[in-house]
This record gives sequence, C-alpha cells and structure tokens, in this order.
Amino acid sequence: MQATTPKTAKKPKIAASSATELTQKMETQLKKANEVLEKMVDTMSGDNPPPNIRDMQQQLIDMQNNMKDMERMHEDLQYDLQDLEALAANTHQTLFRQQQRDALLQTVVKPWPSEFYDEDRERVIRYYAEKAGVEGQYTPTHGRNVYGRYKPSTVTIMNWKTEKAKLEFESYVYRRYNKRFPATVWDHNNATVYHHSGQPHRITFSPQVSDMERDINQAINAALHIVTTNDKSDLAGTWGKIAVKWQEKLAMRTEDKLVIFKLVRNEEDPKLLHFHVHKDYYDVVYDNWRAGWAEANAKTKWPDYNKYPYIIKFARLRSNEEYRTMYNAKWGGEEHWDMQRHTDDAAEAKQSNGD
Repeated sequence: MQATTPKTAKKPKIAASSATELTQKMETQLKKANEVLEKMVDTMSGDNPPPNIRDMQQQLIDMQNNMKDMERMHEDLQYDLQDLEALAANTHQTLFRQQQRDALLQTVVKPWPSEFYDEDRERVIRYYAEKAGVEGQYTPTHGRNVYGRYKPSTVTIMNWKTEKAKLEFESYVYRRYNKRFPATVWDHNNATVYHHSGQPHRITFSPQVSDMERDINQAINAALHIVTTNDKSDLAGTWGKIAVKWQEKLAMRTEDKLVIFKLVRNEEDPKLLHFHVHKDYYDVVYDNWRAGWAEANAKTKWPDYNKYPYIIKFARLRSNEEYRTMYNAKWGGEEHWDMQRHTDDAAEAKQSNGD
C-alpha cells in the first residue's frame, strides 16, 4: 500500500484541480439523486420500502466516497509530479553548471590533417603554447576510451590547469592569428603541411562549448539561418551585416547595433528558452521556424524540432531600449518591460502541422 504524502512535503497548488471541480459537480448530482430517492421512500406505504431503493441509496453513497478518494489520489499525484519536476530542474541545473565549469578550462583545436598522429599534434600545440608563454599549463587529449578501447578524435582538447592560463593562450592566438594570417601545422620534418587546395593547412583554437550549451545554441543557428536566407528578411544573402555574441546568446545588426534577437535561458525552469526577437524580424522567424530549424540543424544532435528537449517561447522585442531594460532586469520580473507576447508556446507549436 502506498504511503500517504506527508503534509509537510506538499506545496501550494499551482492551479485549480480539475479533479476537485469534477468531484463537486458529482456531489451535487448525487445529492439531488438521493433527495429524489428519499421522496420515493416517503410516498410508499409501510415502514419497509422495497429493498432495491435502499440498495440504490447505498450505491450513491459509495459512489460519492469513491469520488472523494479519487480526488485525494489525483491531488497526491499532482504533488508527486511537482516534486519530480523540481528534482529534474535541480538535476538539469547542476549538470549544466558542471559542464560549464569544465568547458571554462578547455580549448578545442581543429581540424588536423588525417595523417597526423597524437605526437604530431602535441608537437604543434607545444609550439603555440610556448609562444603564448603558457607551456606546461595544459594536458592534451586526442580521443577517449569507448568500451575499454581508445578511439581517436578529429579534434584535440587542451585541458588547462588554471583559467588564467587558458585566457592568456586564447588571447594570444586571437590577437596573433586570423583568416589572413592563420595558424598552420608542419610535419616531423618541419615541412609546412598543405591542403589539397594548395593553401597551407590551417588550424583554429576556440573556447570549448559544453554539450548542453551546444543543444541550446541550435535555436540560435535556426534563427540565424532564417534571417540570412529568407527573402522577407532585409539581411537575406549576407552574414557580414550580423554580429553574433555566442556567450550572450545575442545577434546584432552591425550597421546600427540593433538587437535582432536574444535567447534567454530560464534558470528557474530550465526546460524553457525565451526567444526575444525584434519586431522587424519576429514574423519571418516565427512563421518559418520549423522549416528553418530543419535546414539549419539537419546534421546536428536534434535535427527534428519535435524531439528537441527544450520548450521555446517567443516574444516580440520592439526596440533596443526594451532589450537593455530586459537585459539589466532580473529574469522572472516581467513587470520590468512591456512586451507583446505571442500566445503560442512550443507545446502547441510542436503539435501543429504547418510552419
């Protein structure tokens, strides 16, 4: 027999229970039916009415008690689900923070020539680390163990001992190397390795992105794809007019610093992502969301939007001032800004068939 939920574990109800409303309606109907039966008994002669009348009365009483039991069971189930949702949110938040801490101490190096071995990679990385003055401050990993067997990776992860060393290294390579003057690689004979195009093979050093943050960034990829490819967007056909700040989950027009969109992760309810899109781009993003998602994320972890683990809610952002107010406000206090929210949420969007 399942134990009753302790009173101290119960939380305030979020909304009126449908089971409670149904029970109240049933009680009213049962009361009326019982009154009718009482009148029938009174109109019959003698002190002993037919047994079936008493049986019907008892059945009504039993039905009423059963409805109350069902209401209590439904209420306990609601509380259990609330507790489970709170546990899931806490687990998600703990895992997210742990992944973010791990990513803060990692740098990704890619792509490597296919013929390079681990020692070839380490020789090249060591050179750049020495140039940055952080030699010996990291440990490289070129793969991982899968079921007891080492599986090489196409990228190398530099695991830093301190965040300071990581920042110094990334700042150095950011200032020193770019598309015009890329970081190149060389073989064990110190000969520069060339790409099949005839250009020197280049590698990049970039901050690590956690798995969970990479999942969240798929929404940004979809929005960027839509505003740069859809004919109804004045940014179609170009990436040069957009600046993306991945850490802030923000995209801006370079010519006037207009905020195109801002993605906000709700820490109190981690399953929700709030997408604030400027009014000039809101309709084109929202109306083409599903098609844009499929095109932009075809080769990612979540190519099917219906299976995406987050719920995305859209809001119309009317100005940069509105964005700044939102950005400076503590998340959750919607009185800080006045937005026209779309009545749709992802739960409805994922059930719809059209774009």
